[in-house]
Amino acid sequence: MSRESWIHALKWGFDKSYPIIVAVVVTLLNAYIYSTGPFALSGAEISYEVENYYNMPDGSYMQPICVWNSGSKDIQNLDLSYYFESYIYENVLDKDFNITDRLVNASPQIGDNDVSKVSNNSREISYQLLKKGLYFREQLYINKPYPIKIISKNPDLDLKQVTTTCDPCSC
Repeated sequence: MSRESWIHALKWGFDKSYPIIVAVVVTLLNAYIYSTGPFALSGAEISYEVENYYNMPDGSYMQPICVWNSGSKDIQNLDLSYYFESYIYENVLDKDFNITDRLVNASPQIGDNDVSKVSNNSREISYQLLKKGLYFREQLYINKPYPIKIISKNPDLDLKQVTTTCDPCSC
């Protein structure tokens, strides 16, 4: 086979396989960016402690929750749902239960946070940025004490409840 035949064969093969090569390169680049690259959530971890509620003078209760970034990465657009299990009986919600107010104490400042969804027994709140090692205390004012669950809408985020006498909010 002559030299020109080899070059022609290589060009023809490259032209036919060009879309496949581009697809493989794009796939590998996406895998890097979203699994180990700058947008990866591996290493992202949020810890929280549900503290004892306080009786308020007006007869309501204040439920403090300390939330902190215990992972190795900053977390942008953190979406958390605070859900009170306000059941009188199995599968029967307490219609009189209500979250009346909320307050966020952050040190240092965590940026903007927005309440995106409100119901009688839950709040979905989005936090703009929580840098590693930073924390905040979410205080929810409720009319009756019920157990609370915290759920993350970020699928690759490790969310763990801890029980400690020295969380970042109180030490």
